[in-house]
Amino acid sequence: FLYLPLFFAESKDFFGFLPKGQRIEFTKSPYKTDAAAYRMLMDRHSTINAEIDFVVCDPAQVLHDTDLYASPCVVAGFITNSAFWAVNHRANKSTSLEHLSQFNKIISFKEGTTSFGIASRIFFGRERKIVKVNPKEELVKLTQSGKGTLALSPDILGIQSLLNTKGDDFNIELALADTEEYQGVLASALITRRDVVENKRDLVVGLLAALQLALKRVKDKEDQEVIEYASKRFNE
Repeated sequence: FLYLPLFFAESKDFFGFLPKGQRIEFTKSPYKTDAAAYRMLMDRHSTINAEIDFVVCDPAQVLHDTDLYASPCVVAGFITNSAFWAVNHRANKSTSLEHLSQFNKIISFKEGTTSFGIASRIFFGRERKIVKVNPKEELVKLTQSGKGTLALSPDILGIQSLLNTKGDDFNIELALADTEEYQGVLASALITRRDVVENKRDLVVGLLAALQLALKRVKDKEDQEVIEYASKRFNE
């Protein structure tokens, strides 16, 4: 849901901003991690990844994977605040990242994701367990766990659904965006390679123009076309 502007732009064929004869298709990393998606973009030796020119992921990957051969270019900020919420069984009321370290377990996504990085930061220097799951599994795992377990989730629609049905048992412990450590953090960015910027400049500019227009329309709370599209795509 947080990527609604990207999906809406695709549904409108990127508003005609892409160069004639060129189109963009979405694909997912089979490993469901920021690190894997970033490496697919930077992989210049595999025919499987030959047509990948852009990736949306945590830009921190640019700092981690410095041994890759291609040169990365962060061309746009996509989510500019930490879009994660800590959810639990109404066990505590945390006001800071430090308070979250009181839990025995944290459910997060796998290594190489922003989620795992946050969990590791919370438990730094402490003997605690990080339970690693795939996206969309974190809230299900939470409902199967005890009160000493906390889940980190970016799925605000899933969280809202959980609270609507089991609000007496679960609650948002803390919004990471409200903490000093994660407020105003560039959590997700549009990244490409230097060769794409140099050789496909019209494609890069067209995509950025389309995303900018989509962002503006999503922020317009009365844009009925966006509302109808979102209600159909996220009908669960």
